[in-house]
Amino acid sequence: MKNQKGQASAEFLFSLVVAFGLFILFFSVSFTLSIVEVGQYIAFSVSRAHAAGNTDQVAQMKAATDKYNNLQAVPAFKFLFQSGWFVFGTPKIAQGLNSTSGTQTFRAKLGDGSSGSGMQFEQSFTGVSIPFVSKIMAMQVPFLNPATDDMTFSTNINAVLIREPSAKECMDFWNARQSALQTLPSGQSFYKSSSYISMEDSGC
Repeated sequence: MKNQKGQASAEFLFSLVVAFGLFILFFSVSFTLSIVEVGQYIAFSVSRAHAAGNTDQVAQMKAATDKYNNLQAVPAFKFLFQSGWFVFGTPKIAQGLNSTSGTQTFRAKLGDGSSGSGMQFEQSFTGVSIPFVSKIMAMQVPFLNPATDDMTFSTNINAVLIREPSAKECMDFWNARQSALQTLPSGQSFYKSSSYISMEDSGC
């Protein structure tokens, strides 16, 4: 080419667009990962409120829900729920066996699901799961991703803390134990009785 006038300008403009696109990409990814860390703290706080012993399992679930609602009202977290860049869904609370919600846990998602349906295995996956969507990741970056690409990023932020038994469960446990002992000729054979009700680390 004999005439290369303006080539440097064209290359500069092309490089500028690519650099700006990479900046948007890295900003979106890094900001999303930062918000995920904040979301992990929120999930842990909600799970901790749910795990603490309470009157009954319904009260434990209410404590978790109230904690999540309170965190939404904290000024430092308001921008997460109102900015529109990120969406935190309603927390899913799994309570484990003997709960009012049946045998619901996160075993199918967090466990391998291939073996074991006993109480110990079920209880290992009780806690809180919060759906999370990063809308900022859906930005179209020039020359890097076509407009037809689905860039939506969604996941679940989990915090698994084994729930402590409630006061009602403790009373039910000890009442059942007392009834079983009364039917035995000797308390020494209690633990061999089919009436014995097992509870993983009852904490009562």
